[in-house]
Amino acid sequence: MRRVDTHPAWCGGGHVCSADRRGSHRSHPHTVDTEHGRIVLTRIRSQGGRDQVELRAVVELPMGDVDAQVVTRRVVADLCLSLGRHVGAAVPA
Repeated sequence: MRRVDTHPAWCGGGHVCSADRRGSHRSHPHTVDTEHGRIVLTRIRSQGGRDQVELRAVVELPMGDVDAQVVTRRVVADLCLSLGRHVGAAVPA
C-alpha cells in the first residue's frame, strides 16, 4: 500500500481520503440544500495533481413514470448546458 505523508488543507484525511489506496485526495462532502433539491459536492485531487469536483444532486420527481422521465431529461440537459458555460465541458448530443 502506498503511504501519503501530506494532505492538502481541504482534504478530509482518514477514511474520507483515498490517496493511500487509489491515489486521490477527497474532501468531506459539502451539502447545499436549495428550494429545488439537494446538491452534494466533494473536491477531489487525482494522483496526477488534477483537481475536480464531484457533484451529486437529489431532486424530487413528479408522480408517474412519464413525467419523472421528462423532468430527469430536462435536469440532465440543463446541467450539461450549465457545465458547458462554466467550465467549457462538451454538451452531449
